[in-house]
This record gives sequence, C-alpha cells and structure tokens, in this order.
Amino acid sequence: MKFTYLWQSPKKWTFQMKKVKRYIEKESFGFCLNLFAGKTKLRIKEIRVDSSNEFQPDYNMDSLEFIKKWEKEKKPLFDTIILDPPYNLRKANEKYKGHFTNNWIETLKIVGRILKPNGKIITLGFNSVGLSKSKGFEKEAICLICHGGAQNDTIIVIEKKIFMPIVNEPRCLPLADNPPRQFNDCNIRVIKKSIIIQKLYNDGLRGFH
Repeated sequence: MKFTYLWQSPKKWTFQMKKVKRYIEKESFGFCLNLFAGKTKLRIKEIRVDSSNEFQPDYNMDSLEFIKKWEKEKKPLFDTIILDPPYNLRKANEKYKGHFTNNWIETLKIVGRILKPNGKIITLGFNSVGLSKSKGFEKEAICLICHGGAQNDTIIVIEKKIFMPIVNEPRCLPLADNPPRQFNDCNIRVIKKSIIIQKLYNDGLRGFH
C-alpha cells in the first residue's frame, strides 16, 4: 500500500487546498463522479453532484438518491468516484448552510454499484476505514494531510473495486460441521451466483445487483 504525507493549511472548501486538489486530480482517472462536489471544479472529466444548488452542480440532489437514479436509468459506470461529504451537523451548519449527509452508511453500501470493475473510490475524511473488503474493495493508498495546530488531519483513502458483494440474498442455513459437508439449496445458489458475478466482473461486464 502506498503512503503519502503532505502539509497543507486548511481551507473552507476541500479542493481549495492546492496540494489536496492536485493529489485527487492525479489519482483520478477516466469518467469521474464527484458526489459531494462543493465549490471547486476539478481538472478531470467529472459529473458534479451536490445537495446545494449554490455552485451549479450537474445534479442538485441527495447523494443516495443520485446513486439510485443513475443505477435505475442504467447510465455508464464510473471509473473513479470521489467522496468528500460534510461529516457532522456542526460543520455543516458552520460551513455548508446546514447541508449534511445523514445517509452516509447507506450511501457506502450501494455506491459500488455505479463503479466499473477495477475502478477507484477516493474517500476524504477523519479516519482510514474506507469501504473495506466486506463491500468489495481493497485499499491501494492512503494520504495523510497535516493542517497544523489544533486542526484534525484529513485522511484520503484510495480503494480499488475487486468484486460486488451479493445483496438482498435470503439467509442460508448453516452448513453441517461434520464431514461430509452438506449444502442446502440456498447455499448452492449463493455459491453459484458468486462465481458468476466474479467472472462477469473479471471480464469487465456489469454484474448482478
């Protein structure tokens, strides 16, 4: 895993910080989604989404609703998705006129559906948790941005999509502990579906959701 350390004085808008902006532009590729776009436009091929219309995003709507709409309309998958939401209500009120992501967990659960196989998700925040392997992602790089003084660091996590996990599958019965191992119909269905999904994604095709 690649690690980068940068020092950058803080700004109100994330991408007004020149070193952060350059780092994100360098790491992004192809068709990009900036899901919490804010004020600054990046020098990449991006679709800009924001819950505020103040800076004229391409889509003025909630992040979760955008993902669902994009998927439902079967629009092209993205190569890179950038996630930089306002994380708490106090900062949202101070800096973003009350616009706050209150469905962050749900957003993380489904955002991978509109990302291509081997695509990147770049998350900016205060920890390095990211999406993790349970959601089908593998960490490739971490960038720590020191702002000095009493300011919290900004942590950028870059993850690669390695597969799309199965969702909304019926609960399977436990497999027998003693050999020979017994597979019920549900277990067999999940295993077959997992193999098919992995093959489709390895071939660069859209899998099942």
